[in-house]
Amino acid sequence: MSEPKKVDRRKFIYAGLGAVALIAIGAAAYVAMNPTVVTQTVTTSTTVPTTSVVTTTVPTTSVVTTTVPTTSVVTTTTEILPPIPDYSLAKIDWKQFKGTNINLISHSAPQTEYMKKRAPEFEELTGIKVTFDLYAEKEYSDKVVIAAQSASGMYDVLAVLPAYSATFVMQKWVDPVYKYIENPKLCDQRWYNLPDFYDSALSYGRFDPSTNTFGVGQQHMIPAPGYLETLPVLYYRKDILSELGLKVPQTFDELEEECRIIKERKSNIVPFVTRGCRMAGTWNIPLAMIGCYGGNFFDQEWYPILNRPEAIEAVTKYVSLMRNYGPPGAAMYDYTKAMELFKSGGAAFYLDTGNYYGVLTDPATSQVANNVGVAEIPAGPKGRKVNFLQWSLAIDPNSKNKEAAWLFIQWVTSAKFAYELMAAGKGPSPRKSTYNERVIQDKWGDFINVVAASGKYSQILPLSLIAGKTQDIFSSYTSAAIDGQITAEEACRRANKEIYDAMKAAGYYDKPPKYGTYNNGGNVIPHSPDWTP
Repeated sequence: MSEPKKVDRRKFIYAGLGAVALIAIGAAAYVAMNPTVVTQTVTTSTTVPTTSVVTTTVPTTSVVTTTVPTTSVVTTTTEILPPIPDYSLAKIDWKQFKGTNINLISHSAPQTEYMKKRAPEFEELTGIKVTFDLYAEKEYSDKVVIAAQSASGMYDVLAVLPAYSATFVMQKWVDPVYKYIENPKLCDQRWYNLPDFYDSALSYGRFDPSTNTFGVGQQHMIPAPGYLETLPVLYYRKDILSELGLKVPQTFDELEEECRIIKERKSNIVPFVTRGCRMAGTWNIPLAMIGCYGGNFFDQEWYPILNRPEAIEAVTKYVSLMRNYGPPGAAMYDYTKAMELFKSGGAAFYLDTGNYYGVLTDPATSQVANNVGVAEIPAGPKGRKVNFLQWSLAIDPNSKNKEAAWLFIQWVTSAKFAYELMAAGKGPSPRKSTYNERVIQDKWGDFINVVAASGKYSQILPLSLIAGKTQDIFSSYTSAAIDGQITAEEACRRANKEIYDAMKAAGYYDKPPKYGTYNNGGNVIPHSPDWTP
């Protein structure tokens, strides 16, 4: 499989860490209305200078002709779409691919289950039937790569997790969506309103083939609805903390101490839970903690630095929380198991993505909905760091139904669907317009405040060409440490060496450099000449 020649990470990073902070700006508008589905027209009158000729006969032997300046009014009527326009207002033929069947692969999550539930409405609108193949995240992450590599075209729509964004785009495993957006028969650009998306969310699907730069350029994938992901935040049980006289922990040391107290005084409650299993998505937790302790995953030249004291200290804290205060079998916990434990009332603290706030605070889906609090990630010795992630939807380049697949992506990523999904509590929107609605403000207020604060210290994932592989390596060792097979320090050192070997095989240390430098948003660690694997 051929590899791209060069990837410029700097442009990708600067493309937008600010989206989560901008939520607060959008929230300030606080429009006191639900989305309307009617259009308005605005009549504009423009005064246009003209001239007229007036001939006057004077009682003499000559005729005097005078040019007199006058004006005329040109009236223009413009249709104004509401901030969240109805599907019926899109000026395309939704029925043009009636009778087509398309297949979608994704992980099973509140967002995707909501899409599946609403799919019959899309079929009624378009005549296109959508079949969803939804898997647990670990199984999905394996299957979607196999499907892409096989070039079989068995799936038309691919959900692409953040860790695989660069790989899917750079390996040409997706058909660029800008072609469909620019086709007036397939997309009403004014109705779809691509600039409504936060720029940093769009960055996860951009690519400039002329310079081989990921994160900028034309749009190859579209931000999936229900994701504007700051990871992690700290969920906590307000009733348990109140009962025991505890405050929301501000540091990881305070968190560990409160877990100790809860373990001693409430034996029926698991003090702490987060992701602990071997899979790409697990690394988001210890990676953020490493940032809080002053470390990073790679240095500026893409050399892994998990064997440094900062990383070892952070991973030791992560492993300690899971081994000493986590649930039995913590090394097998993915986000699904962790979320289920917390929302069923079985855990006091839950460290994970802010995406789950709506589900955890909905009485229809959570047994502890009225007692869930959300706070920023606890601080480490060097403050706070969180990861900004964005899932995307893409079209398989081997699909036989690309245009129909695009119609589905356009529908499900529209401003209206993004609003409806977030209003249902299934996940935050990557579109700015969503946050102007009072329903969203009322339902997601606490979450918006936390995410807006988190935007000040967000970092982008280290998305190398083999990001998924490096994440799997790291999580396999941290999971083994949680299981007690090795120490946290051994996990860091073994992962560091194996990741170095994988990056070397991928050409990251070739001379001259094949890839650009790594910068994850301000936490840059220069390469040391004394570096060892």
